[in-house]
Amino acid sequence: MQRALIPFQLLLGLLLTTTVGLSSCSSKAEIEHPLLWMVSGHGAEAYLFGTMHVADPRVTTLHPSVDKAFTSSDAFYTEAGETTPAEAAKFATAGTLPEGMSLRKLVPAELWADLDGYLAAKGFGGADIYKGYRPWFASLQLAQIDAIPLLQGGQALDFAMTARAKATGKEIGAIEDIEEQIAALAVGNLADQVHMLEVTLRKLEKEMVASESAVQRLLELYIAGDTDALWAYAMKETNLDDPVQARAWHALLAERNVRMISRIDAKLKAANGRQYMFAIGSLHYVGPDSVIAGLRELGYEVTRIDS
Repeated sequence: MQRALIPFQLLLGLLLTTTVGLSSCSSKAEIEHPLLWMVSGHGAEAYLFGTMHVADPRVTTLHPSVDKAFTSSDAFYTEAGETTPAEAAKFATAGTLPEGMSLRKLVPAELWADLDGYLAAKGFGGADIYKGYRPWFASLQLAQIDAIPLLQGGQALDFAMTARAKATGKEIGAIEDIEEQIAALAVGNLADQVHMLEVTLRKLEKEMVASESAVQRLLELYIAGDTDALWAYAMKETNLDDPVQARAWHALLAERNVRMISRIDAKLKAANGRQYMFAIGSLHYVGPDSVIAGLRELGYEVTRIDS
């Protein structure tokens, strides 16, 4: 059986505002073992916090240790920072086909028919809602469907924390820019992107038949705070023998980890007494080539704060 790449947004949120407030330690957090680390070295200290891009109260209610780390930090950085309307428009434009082109004409007829059936079954009418999308953007939208219930009722964790940081006068920023994120999502040629659309659809079809959800499983692992299980699940769900999936994995995780390590290192070396919190998708903190492993290679001490 072919294994499929975890939907793109899960990689980014593990992968845009209302004024819903972020819960603090005043209410009991469901998460007992937050994905939180202290980094020290080169005369600086910082916190690393693993996020999941959902609005579930079990996630957005910060564990007391996370709330304390956040409160004590002078600067708060996420992958995307405070997304501006211009950046959102740039992202949407990048994912839209030129006028006169249609996704239906770019994919095999069978794939289009199956996409149409899946979207209809999910209550979205049919595949015509994606006809103006590039294949990579259609994959992204498709993969987000099962996460919709977890994004309702408030802001997703990273956005809520950014809003709170801004409201309390912290420096806020992004560890990447929008062009870099688009490049990671749009990796490969047209054939590669059509292949990834099919891989994503086939995985979601199987989940629908089996009444399973990768989104729910990843949420469970995130709440448990089990880094080994998160990595094992990512590896189980990713077929790195497929060269297209391997390239997508490399672009979405490995290349971005290298970039994040370099930028965190630069911020810390120029901190001058300022304390940072870097809140990025949880998968960037697990595995052999993680951000944590890279910072340790640069001489930093990285210690998990597990209570």
